[in-house]
Amino acid sequence: MEKSTKNDAITFIQEVKQLFGNGNLYNEFGAALDNFYHGRLSVEDLTASMKTLFENHKNLFSEFELFLPEKKQQESKRVFRIVLRNNKYSSYESKKQVCQGFLEKVKTRFETGNNMEVYNSVLNLMIKYKDRSLDIDQICEKIFVLFIGHADLIYEFEKFFEDQSCKTRKDVEKTRIRVIDDYMNEMEVMLWNLRTFIRRIKEVLRSLEENPFAEINNPFKRIINFRCFQRFYDKFGLENIQVLRNNPIETFPDVLIQLTEKEEEILRFRTTAHDFLIEIRGMHCNNARKRKAGVD
Repeated sequence: MEKSTKNDAITFIQEVKQLFGNGNLYNEFGAALDNFYHGRLSVEDLTASMKTLFENHKNLFSEFELFLPEKKQQESKRVFRIVLRNNKYSSYESKKQVCQGFLEKVKTRFETGNNMEVYNSVLNLMIKYKDRSLDIDQICEKIFVLFIGHADLIYEFEKFFEDQSCKTRKDVEKTRIRVIDDYMNEMEVMLWNLRTFIRRIKEVLRSLEENPFAEINNPFKRIINFRCFQRFYDKFGLENIQVLRNNPIETFPDVLIQLTEKEEEILRFRTTAHDFLIEIRGMHCNNARKRKAGVD
């Protein structure tokens, strides 16, 4: 019975392909089947999608309905999986188009925020993964950090691993949670160092107000403050530190303003990252429930 159903499904797919060619409608058709197989669409949702696609082709919709009686849902999933493996939708060219579309979305997202470095980093990482310079854990670890605060991009990125083994998909999810947890912890340490640095500068300025001729202990001589400042100012850190070491009294007020603004920026980002972490954990639990229910 399954062999007959498989042949019927292949014939049906070929009819759809003949009708739509390799254009957007055919890709939508393939995407709907793929989403149904992976549990992202219910039978009702899949039927609604097909009804829209076949609005002007009632005969095809009628053929499609034959595959979805309640008692044959699991059989239909197996059939669609077999068909999709040999389908143009799952071919190299189609996957290449999906990848290009994803990169274009990333480019648009970070181009708007004047942060093209993120896009360039993602592009380089994808190239390295393709060349096998990075394994799955390595690319996921780096990509997840870049996409902090952009859950939709992480979700789309993870779709590239849906045809991997169940163990691989679970490992990707665990890596995602671990990376974000580590990033949150690192941010807390960074915030603590920054606040310590700010407090020390305020103490120096207070001493100078009380006694302009007092001998001050320059906080930039401490290695932890040096590293903290260098990190915030990146490639300009070394240059600015020399100025601050040579003329601390003149430069400290401006530095204090800049570091206070940086503290406020980190606090805002911490709130965003915390909300993002909750969203990601929810997604992780939802996927775990689906697997437990037998929806792979």
